[in-house]
Amino acid sequence: MDRGVSWRVVAFLSVAVGWGIAVGCSSFSEQSTPEPLEAGTDAPSVVEAAVDAAAARFCTTGDATAALFCADFDEAPLDAGWQLQFVNGGALATTPSDRSPPNALLTTIDTFPALPDGGDAGDAGDVSFFSFALLSTTVGRGFANGAVLEFDLRLDELPHTEDGGTSVGQVVSMGFDTPGTQAVAVDFFQGSLYFRINDPGIENGTVSLPVATPSAPGWFHVEMKTAFDGSGAALSFNGVPVAAAPRSISTDKLGILLNLGLAGAATSGKARVAYDNVTLTLR
Repeated sequence: MDRGVSWRVVAFLSVAVGWGIAVGCSSFSEQSTPEPLEAGTDAPSVVEAAVDAAAARFCTTGDATAALFCADFDEAPLDAGWQLQFVNGGALATTPSDRSPPNALLTTIDTFPALPDGGDAGDAGDVSFFSFALLSTTVGRGFANGAVLEFDLRLDELPHTEDGGTSVGQVVSMGFDTPGTQAVAVDFFQGSLYFRINDPGIENGTVSLPVATPSAPGWFHVEMKTAFDGSGAALSFNGVPVAAAPRSISTDKLGILLNLGLAGAATSGKARVAYDNVTLTLR
């Protein structure tokens, strides 16, 4: 990987690792089968089938058409619409989706690096410290006062821990196109999810809140909101609020940076997480 762009991967992740290790030393506070054609019925042409498929795509229908950015992973190549992809110790692939057929994004990390001895998160520029499988893009912010990132999420597996081991990393982040640490993110720590708001203006730099995932397995919808004036951020699953903070990122930067996918470190286990129907909307 070109170290000149490595900050896009690790700047926000390093913060997640930092709070994860620190807290780890103490404790947290609070598709269906189609019917066969009848005899004598003409099969639809390839052109007709392609038109029907395009019409059904998530990003071409409904509210998604008004989004600043949309990705439904039903167009080749897999990273269509994204600017960069980063893979180290993992893979990006498509997986069948019933949220908006046919495809979703499947991110997998099969080899996590071990966390350093002594709980040192390492240099944020040291990309070898993390494994990652993610897509990244920057979109213009204009003069909006805030943003809403929405996507469907399926947690197939998060790294497990044994004998006091540790796992820490990131599922998604939304921040700013600068080598800094202003972001809202969904992180994982010890197999659980956390909502993180990071900004140098916040006392200790970070607010991190535990969130409970839906009890039913499979897909659920994530909505992550942030104001750009520092006045608040919130996270909801399936329309139900699961975390809110009176602080948020505060900046006049014009580029919104999205990192979608897995990144992290763990003493054992692997991670498999699927994403579909990603939209970024300004407000």
